[in-house]
Amino acid sequence: MERINKSIFMEHFKKGTWTKNTYIVSELTRRNGDVIVDQFTLQNRIHAESQCITRLKQTISVDEDVSLTWYISWTPCNVCADEIIAFLHQYPNVTLQIHAARVYYHENQLMREGLRRLRDNNVAISIMEWKDYASFWKRYGDSTEEIRRNEVYEGNPLDFEEILTTILQQ
Repeated sequence: MERINKSIFMEHFKKGTWTKNTYIVSELTRRNGDVIVDQFTLQNRIHAESQCITRLKQTISVDEDVSLTWYISWTPCNVCADEIIAFLHQYPNVTLQIHAARVYYHENQLMREGLRRLRDNNVAISIMEWKDYASFWKRYGDSTEEIRRNEVYEGNPLDFEEILTTILQQ
């Protein structure tokens, strides 16, 4: 995977940025320890989650044990949540953790229900904390540039961690 430059990273993962497109860095870990990393964003009106699932279906077998971690700029919408759940039912040995920068349309009931369906289907969803950002940048960011906590959190009036916790507790 090509390393992410700072401007792309800030455009998609900065807490106070309201970009329309979702950006995913997908990290697939096989049982033997092999790791495959890829990145996706909205293309031709196809959501990043859908593109990632299509690629995964070409990469792994139905009975393969894999751990999947997504670093994602927005939590999945309700339609993508259902697509993720269908994928996980087809590939029952896949576990998925989602680390999101922000909660997508958190006041929309359909979006909230989609997140709860993910939770009910054993998808671990969390909001990225500074340690997640720092780890993400160290592994996938342009090593010639640095990110600072104040840059990532600048302009963010919302507590996405509290919002997600409230949604998932309902």
